[in-house]
Amino acid sequence: MICKNTTIKGLKIIQIDCHEDNRGCFYEFYNKKYDSLINGTRFAQINFSKSKKNVFRGMHLLKDEQQYKLIKCINGKVLDIVIDCRKGSSTYKKCFKIELSASCNYELLIPPGCAHGFLSYENDSIICFMVNVSSCGKQEIGFNIFDSSIFRNFSTENSLILSKKDSLLPAYDVVEGMF
Repeated sequence: MICKNTTIKGLKIIQIDCHEDNRGCFYEFYNKKYDSLINGTRFAQINFSKSKKNVFRGMHLLKDEQQYKLIKCINGKVLDIVIDCRKGSSTYKKCFKIELSASCNYELLIPPGCAHGFLSYENDSIICFMVNVSSCGKQEIGFNIFDSSIFRNFSTENSLILSKKDSLLPAYDVVEGMF
């Protein structure tokens, strides 16, 4: 694996080795050597999310929890978005966007204190993600994708499809004190 830094402190793009032949391909989604990237903790839960085209999921994070996420698109294509919500961070409020697809060999390692969301570009886009801390209702917080103070120039040709929960999320400045 090759680990690359991004414009957000602690956010890493991991380029994985993909071995292809006439049968298809093989790659390691996770190996215990990843534990060194997440301060020696271990992943506790694996989640899958399947989305239709134009579905937006996010922006979510856990309040007061040290949750790392390891993200891989295993079908389709998405625009993955990360916002640094750590007030003491040198990259506070920075936004990072990257296209992830089943055909690219990238994973995204998201550090604690960063909000995450993604926009599905294709029907049946599937995201697999591992977390070291299981999500719990009381700790889950988020903010609205349409908050112009964070998402400057964020647009899509078609209307976004959001869950009722995500469409009712407050603006960033309302939840900013919870981080």
